[in-house]
Amino acid sequence: MNSDSSQPTITAQIPDRSGAERDVGCPSDLRTAVHDLRNVVAPLRNAVQLLRFRGKTDPALAPIADIIDRQVNEMIRMLNTLAGAESAAAEGAAPKPAAHAVATPASKVAVGRRVLIVDDNVALLTSLSSVLREAGHGVKTAEDGPQALAARCKLES
Repeated sequence: MNSDSSQPTITAQIPDRSGAERDVGCPSDLRTAVHDLRNVVAPLRNAVQLLRFRGKTDPALAPIADIIDRQVNEMIRMLNTLAGAESAAAEGAAPKPAAHAVATPASKVAVGRRVLIVDDNVALLTSLSSVLREAGHGVKTAEDGPQALAARCKLES
């Protein structure tokens, strides 16, 4: 329990990237938890894009993509609310939604582009590269800076 009664304390056991559980109980841990949960949601958004691509040939997939999309967007809204409330509590201000990056849908990117994706989240790399390949792009992936630089050199040659 936090000794400062003006700071809200949230305590929970959540798995970290290695799968080991850790306690969440202070604002910085909550921010990390929200970030980690957004990383879990990102591949779901990419799966929705894949369903939409395949739904063009199989109409039964479109309603499934819509259902998953609505649920994923609700999870993101809840995470943003949680992050905004946590930030406001730390600053003593009224809660406000946290901003998050919104990627351009793969279907809006010109077909046939060469794309380099860099992220340490393997699930995100895998799902996003699948979406972009399905959309007709050449994709290279890297999990860190040195891999990204090596991949970029290959793309440019």
